Amino acid sequence: MTVITGRVPVAEISRQARDIRFGRSVLALVTGVLFAAGWALAKLFAVAWLTAAWSTTAVRVGWQHAQAHAKPSRSAITQENADLLSEVERLRAEVQRLNGG
Repeated sequence: MTVITGRVPVAEISRQARDIRFGRSVLALVTGVLFAAGWALAKLFAVAWLTAAWSTTAVRVGWQHAQAHAKPSRSAITQENADLLSEVERLRAEVQRLNGG
């Protein structure tokens, strides 16, 4: 036992142990716990925000995709057909003009 205490600086350890203040140690411990809780809460809110934003965007894109594949109304089809027919007539007239006819 004497061999071990000869190598261990017992006096230095005792002096530094007496310098430790109970109040400051408890305050440091409480501060560390609160800091860790705040850090963890911030990470939790960041993940929750990303999850909510991603989910909302996915729903919106899905809704838009579903609306794009919805059957168009009869009036929209009729108007589109009329537009196509007028374009065909215009192109026929242009072809006849270019052919010299």
